[in-house]
Amino acid sequence: MYSTYVVLARRIAAVTGIACSLALWAPARADDRYWMFQFSPSDEIYFNGAFAGGQYWHGFSVPRAGDVLHFSAGGTAPGFPARPPLNPLGQNPSSVFFGDFNYQGRIGGTQSHWDAVNATVARVIIHNGSYEFNFGSGVGGWAPTQPAPSQGSLRITDETHIADLDGQSASLAIRQGTLTSNGVYIAKAFNSTGTVDVRGQQARWSVGAWLDVGSAGLGTLNVANGAHVTAAGALKAGVYNGSTGRVNVSGGGVLAPRELILGEGTNGNFFSHGTLSVIGTGSSVEATNVFVGATGSGDADIRNGAHLSASSVLRVGSLAQGGSELLVSGASASAQSFWVGTIGQGQNNACTIGGDYSSLLSVADEIIVGSQQAGGRLNIGFGGLVSSARGYVGIESSPNGGVSITDNGAWNVAGELRVGRNHGSGSVTVNHGTVTAGGFMPIGEGGGAGTVLVTNGGSLHANDLAVADAGVGTSGSLTVSGTGTTVASDFTVTVGAGPGGADPSHGMVSVSDHAALSAANAINVGFTSRGSMSVTGGGSVQSAFGRVGRISGSEGTVSVSGTGSRWDTASTMFVGGHTATGEGGSGLLQARAQGLITVGTTLESWSQGVVDARSGGRILVGPGNENLVLPGTLRIVPGGTLAGNGHILGRVVNAGGIISPGHSAGTLVIEDELINEAGSVMAMEIGGTVAGAYDQINLLTATNLTLDGLLRLTFVDNFAPRAGDVFNLLLTGDATVVHGAFASVDVQNLLPGWSYSVELNESSNILQVHSLNDGTFIPAPSAVGIVALIGLLRIRRRRQVAHVRTVGR
Repeated sequence: MYSTYVVLARRIAAVTGIACSLALWAPARADDRYWMFQFSPSDEIYFNGAFAGGQYWHGFSVPRAGDVLHFSAGGTAPGFPARPPLNPLGQNPSSVFFGDFNYQGRIGGTQSHWDAVNATVARVIIHNGSYEFNFGSGVGGWAPTQPAPSQGSLRITDETHIADLDGQSASLAIRQGTLTSNGVYIAKAFNSTGTVDVRGQQARWSVGAWLDVGSAGLGTLNVANGAHVTAAGALKAGVYNGSTGRVNVSGGGVLAPRELILGEGTNGNFFSHGTLSVIGTGSSVEATNVFVGATGSGDADIRNGAHLSASSVLRVGSLAQGGSELLVSGASASAQSFWVGTIGQGQNNACTIGGDYSSLLSVADEIIVGSQQAGGRLNIGFGGLVSSARGYVGIESSPNGGVSITDNGAWNVAGELRVGRNHGSGSVTVNHGTVTAGGFMPIGEGGGAGTVLVTNGGSLHANDLAVADAGVGTSGSLTVSGTGTTVASDFTVTVGAGPGGADPSHGMVSVSDHAALSAANAINVGFTSRGSMSVTGGGSVQSAFGRVGRISGSEGTVSVSGTGSRWDTASTMFVGGHTATGEGGSGLLQARAQGLITVGTTLESWSQGVVDARSGGRILVGPGNENLVLPGTLRIVPGGTLAGNGHILGRVVNAGGIISPGHSAGTLVIEDELINEAGSVMAMEIGGTVAGAYDQINLLTATNLTLDGLLRLTFVDNFAPRAGDVFNLLLTGDATVVHGAFASVDVQNLLPGWSYSVELNESSNILQVHSLNDGTFIPAPSAVGIVALIGLLRIRRRRQVAHVRTVGR
């Protein structure tokens, strides 16, 4: 088939009313033909491939500003039959030249040069067939004088239609210059196929309004090899029911619509589909808003050095029931805000950033994954990097928002990162990847459910971390697992911070298999609600403070078990309350099966606080040698203090530390043996004569009590004893065997002269202090030194009584 080229020109007044004959000329190919056509009074100009004997263009003229150009390869246009004679040789014109050209006409038998055409028409309608608009220079080498080459142009003031017949195909190629359009429909009719190909460094298509690709049929827009396409309105790919739109940008091509919508799905249908492919270095798509799947579904593929930019919003899956996907592989994307899955029932919306280490997604403001009943996933892998100011995963009733960071992928969030918020369900998995959050990171809040898994050498670093932060029915889970896996907070880790009551929030933390969790300040387990933390399989937890069951109504449980498993607290551990807020909730601090808990200074408990060091678990209070702590032992060393009025399960060894029951006054319950070694201190406060006004240690279920070291009696609340007062300091059971005696007693806040005795009551097995005379209270520590006791409580048999009187000087 011949390839026939049509040239539109303005300077043809001399041939008005005459059909110009064609002239073949070298160096053009034998199948190339250049021709002119005559003026016509008609406002409708048809390009239907009709030739007169294959030599003349039949009955057409240079189009005018108000004309509508119809292109029909089949020889017909809707409602306008082709003018006779039809093309007898089957030749269909395929290219229209707007650039300058040389013409060997029969007007005077001379060679002529025709200038480039700058035409203006109302509409261009390509019903079917393949056409090319070429705006480049057609100057050949045969003319006697070569003019300067120039480019032509075509401006379409109204609409451009490509494939407007049902079941028909049409295409337009744009080459070497600028086509200016207003509104554009590609594949306008149902079941039609329409294509526009803009290719080459000088090819430009400027659209002043909308650009529909796949309006009702299958539409394709190709922008390639340095070409540029701009649209002042929205580019929609896949618009009406059953339509499909495809947009391909490659070879350094640039596409810049105001908005890009893939799968727009007009009229509420959910069956339209739009695709975007941007491939190659220098290839780019730039828009204010980019929607990959609106009411319909969409897919976008950005690869190999290409770039996708949304100066405002980039969304994947919006108002859709179907799934949509964005892939950035070896390329980059940027946006002001980025959403995956929002406002709809669609659950299969996804974005993947990865493929190699040059995959980047940069978001100036927020990333939202799963929102307003829609699901979404963000996958970051193979060295892909995502950065944003804020992050939200599974919010606003989303059933499944999820982020997965694998294979050295990273998500850097400058501010807050919230997972499972406002009745949404969100999850973050960090598998050999990295997540950083410069702000607050709650896992579950506002009735939502949040889950975070960090494993296989992954790392999570937040400014402040909460698991089940606030809201009735909130749940949160943090799992840290695997050698080299770390989770760190610059401030606190709080587990269970929502309200209590009938439907309390519940937070759970698990650290296992040699992973590590750390907080620069405190780890709170059961802050205002329910919280639990388990450390197993050699897992490690570090914090400055520990708080278990802090606020009244809370429930905190910590279990550290297994060889190598540990929780190291540099300062104070609080169980069942806090010095700042007083009596708290239910707290259990448990070390089992060789698990180790170290407390830098003070282990302080309240009445609902339980400290469990049985079954091979070990607890060290103070900066001592952990290797000296025997299994099933809570050991207090110099610099360490065991205080409060909770329960201690397991053996307690005071090896140079301090045991101080109560909070001002209270009872500390020890349900195993108590051993006070030399250099230890038992500090008891006395503020009255009735139980509860002075400190007590309850050993009713203990098997052994060993006494040594210093007994310190501190009188408080302006109380001074009277002769005959008795203070029951250590309550022991009938089965408790008492060994040894205190080496010395220190009395504080009484004037010298008070006499007392310390003895074991034979009938009740209670260690008592008896006041032998009246004492006088002073608010400062007494000048009375440590007065040695002689032979105090050197007991071998349970019913033997040692009665020693010591008189202050």
